[in-house]
Amino acid sequence: MKQLLSILVGVAVTTLCLFFALQGIKWHAVQSYFAQANYWLIAPSLLAVIIIFWLKAVRFRWLLLPRKQIPTSELFAPITIGFMGNNVLPMHLGELMRVVVVAKQQNLPASTIFSSLVLERLFDVLSILVLFSLGLILSDINDPILQKTAQGASIIAAVFSLILILYIIWTNLVLNVISTIINWIFFLPLSLRLKIIELMKTGADGLAALHNPRLVVAILINSFMQWLLMAWIIQLSLDAFHLELGFKSSLVVLGASAFGAAAPSVPGYFGTMQVCFKVALVPVGVSEDAAFAASLYYQLPSYVLVTGLGLYFLQLTGIRWSEFYKYNASHHPETNIPQTSDNASIKEGSLS
Repeated sequence: MKQLLSILVGVAVTTLCLFFALQGIKWHAVQSYFAQANYWLIAPSLLAVIIIFWLKAVRFRWLLLPRKQIPTSELFAPITIGFMGNNVLPMHLGELMRVVVVAKQQNLPASTIFSSLVLERLFDVLSILVLFSLGLILSDINDPILQKTAQGASIIAAVFSLILILYIIWTNLVLNVISTIINWIFFLPLSLRLKIIELMKTGADGLAALHNPRLVVAILINSFMQWLLMAWIIQLSLDAFHLELGFKSSLVVLGASAFGAAAPSVPGYFGTMQVCFKVALVPVGVSEDAAFAASLYYQLPSYVLVTGLGLYFLQLTGIRWSEFYKYNASHHPETNIPQTSDNASIKEGSLS
């Protein structure tokens, strides 16, 4: 019933997003934009997608170093499979697919892999907040609401950075403080409070990979590189329609689309992405038709590439779709999390 409710919520959110995104759209204008678009820019966009996935595999390898030395090449396919799953399955079940594939191929406990995914999200959120707030600050927007959004995003980025640093250095202390604060928030449902605390504990298990400051810096740089490349892909989508807005606008679209993708939606984020482009670009003078066209140019090529690669790699693994559904029905990745070992630190020379 929970899964069915989540799917229905995703469909409802997507329907609302599509309704809002299509308001004011003139289809002949959209067709005109596509007729004049530069399609040669799709090639570097897809190359950037491959590089991003490779950077994700490198980061994933670093986060798993305390448990097992795994070549980056062996983690590229599971990551691609995971993103393919998000493109075709509801409720972001692609992450579960990555967990299952790596657990089976590398003989690792699912809880260890999931803890690394939690840490990935922390670094991703930090990178997005910093780049999004930077884009808003640099943008020439006179809208007071967007100016306050820029200030708020900057403050949130600074606070989140501080919490993340403290979380890495004093894990247990931060966990206890956050658990106490969350338990004081009486209006939050108990299940949600337990979920948040469990996720923090799960991430603490993966912090064994971050005992080396050099590795922390490398993971931070890797994360920022991924999202800067994503912003560049957005920039190419805008350039394809001759929308000369500057890289700062691409950073704003990046932040909007990244957080929009986290909302409930149908697989592939269709509708959600169109709204994010519209909300981010219309205030800086882009027409609704151009924003809609740019969102499709940005979304469709990478969707086809990632889905195709993921299906190809999944076929090579020999893992059937039914195995993912069985795992989802019988396991909960946040449970049975092992305690963080104080011995699981990274040696200075292991970052290579």
